[in-house]
Amino acid sequence: MILNLSNATMHVNERLQPLIWLPRRWTRSREFLDWNSLDKTFYLLDTFSGIDERFVNDEEKLLGRLEINKKVLDQGGYELDVESVRANFSEWERVRIIKGAVPETLSQVDAEQVAYVHLDMNCAIPELAAAEFFWPRLVPGAFMLFDDYAYFGFKPQTRALNGFAESKGVKILSLPTGQGLLIKPML
Repeated sequence: MILNLSNATMHVNERLQPLIWLPRRWTRSREFLDWNSLDKTFYLLDTFSGIDERFVNDEEKLLGRLEINKKVLDQGGYELDVESVRANFSEWERVRIIKGAVPETLSQVDAEQVAYVHLDMNCAIPELAAAEFFWPRLVPGAFMLFDDYAYFGFKPQTRALNGFAESKGVKILSLPTGQGLLIKPML
């Protein structure tokens, strides 16, 4: 992850992280990169309420996605307090935290060039919408990381993302972590 972020800092002025799960590793990544010395903006898009069930498709419902979401919520697995997240990121400049569901919040991202996108929304509809939204903004060599790409029970996402990649003439690399990595080709 740090290698990817380090590479991304060399490309352009923007980076985003649409997600539902808030990875604590971003704090360490910003320290490693000396974030405040970079002229870049970090975007974090999150519902702060778990998965928005309006965007869970029928197959995902049959796979129990909503029940899993409820269990994770009940166990405190999702960060629900946007203000605590803002406080966590307050020492870093140029961080935009956008509360709400993707795809509805994508219009609030004004980045024209993006070097790194990490999608972790646990359902196909918003991930596909985000991939489509960010693809034309990705600079050549930029990374798009799909968190749940090859995990058991996430076939709808895998199929949707493979269809997206095929439509762009690229392939997604399935990583040993269960994630998928797409690199925008150099022109």
